[in-house]
Amino acid sequence: MSHGADILITGIPRSGTTLVCSILGEQSDVVAAHEPIDPGEFGQNIDVTKAMTTIRAAMKNLRHSIDSEGLIVSKQNGGRIPTNSVDSTSDHKLRREVTRLGSIAVEQPLSEKFILAVKHNALFTSLLSQLMEEYPVYAIVRNPLAVLHSWQTVDFPISKGRIPMGERFDSQLSQILDQEVDVLARQLEILNWFFKSFRSRLIDGRTLRYEEIISSQGEALSQILGRSVRSRTILRAQFQARKLQVDQAVVLRDALLRRPEIYEDFYRSSEIRHMFEAEFV
Repeated sequence: MSHGADILITGIPRSGTTLVCSILGEQSDVVAAHEPIDPGEFGQNIDVTKAMTTIRAAMKNLRHSIDSEGLIVSKQNGGRIPTNSVDSTSDHKLRREVTRLGSIAVEQPLSEKFILAVKHNALFTSLLSQLMEEYPVYAIVRNPLAVLHSWQTVDFPISKGRIPMGERFDSQLSQILDQEVDVLARQLEILNWFFKSFRSRLIDGRTLRYEEIISSQGEALSQILGRSVRSRTILRAQFQARKLQVDQAVVLRDALLRRPEIYEDFYRSSEIRHMFEAEFV
């Protein structure tokens, strides 16, 4: 029996991909999963071919679970996909992930043609060329200053300038990061890797800006579903709950302004300056 579309969502970490997953899951005849594939499935010796086999099997198993048990495996918090995957603490500690892998009850009625939307950031980006041959893939991006700022405040490998699931299937990226001792320099290389991947591989209309998702109250996601999309809650652009000191933010701003080739085609340098002035001046 045929089924509806399997859609893959990727994006730059901390660009709003969890929010996108949450909004898509609110829509009729759509089930969304936030990073449902256990990283342990991708051991050190697994190659691209085996990784693709693992992803295909995971997509099939997700649909089977929905059809047979009314459950979807996903990272979740309290039985739902939150709009933000890290806590909102404002102290000086790194913010931690508030989601964990579990099952979510699928309560809405579904047709045989329901859409399954699955989000993984680094994993799907590292396999983008192969995945695009089999699935529609969409990427979420955000103002690089907001992204880079967030990376300084979260308790993820990205705060140290590493991206394990990206490096697993891109040895060149891993080598670049191994050779760079400075954390910020590594983070810039990771940012460049994401933007370059989307620029060179995704067709027009498959890269969505966080800012446009917010300003349209989710309607920008109609590009993914092919029909009108609205968020059930009012969307507002969220800067990080824990802000860096101004001098720290200046370092991030200047580093980005020196490397406009990283984000060109997606953002202008003036947008980085404007965000800095709005948040720190």
